[in-house]
Amino acid sequence: MVWNEQLKRDVPEGWCAWSISDSGTFNRGVSYSKEDEVAKGDANSIPVYRGNNIAGGYVVHDSNEVFIPESMATKSQTLHKGQVMIAMSSGSKDHVGKAGLVTLSSPTRAFGAFCTSFSPKDEFRHIVYNFFRSTAYRAYIKQICSGTGINNLKLEHLNAKLFAVPDDSSILSTFNDVEEPIYSQIMRLDEVSSTLQNLRDTLLPLLMNGQVKVAG
Repeated sequence: MVWNEQLKRDVPEGWCAWSISDSGTFNRGVSYSKEDEVAKGDANSIPVYRGNNIAGGYVVHDSNEVFIPESMATKSQTLHKGQVMIAMSSGSKDHVGKAGLVTLSSPTRAFGAFCTSFSPKDEFRHIVYNFFRSTAYRAYIKQICSGTGINNLKLEHLNAKLFAVPDDSSILSTFNDVEEPIYSQIMRLDEVSSTLQNLRDTLLPLLMNGQVKVAG
């Protein structure tokens, strides 16, 4: 172990300090007003995910949906499997900085302007996922909000929190080999869960109004 001046702690020899922007790219979400909102089911509409869609370290469905015309969102303002969605602004300091892994590639979903998405480079994706789930990251965000009284994060805030990364690419590769099956299983299970939820939402109203019956 050797002292790293940037991180202000000991790290394994040959490891260096790394920022989030070194590991991928950020995209800010789509801006819209109340007048832009359309009804669910409207042709060419798209749901907009917000901070309340981040829970437990993952991007989840929320029944309080908002829809806008699909044409309002660029490709970079839609969520893609493997990205991380981050709440950059919120009325509650507890929600600022929340980060969630995107586990589903469909349906197409936009994300709002109070959030940002982070697309990690392949070789850094798992170490980035773990960084956003770490207690050190949450403590850092809490310190920022408590110390300045802000409810808004800037990219500079995220990039200022450095983390240790091995210089030896073979170490990172070995780590990815260990983590890949875990995250792949998480994503597979989330897809199954989403399919079951959609099936429930389709069949439950039919069951309630007597259009279908449960076989005895």
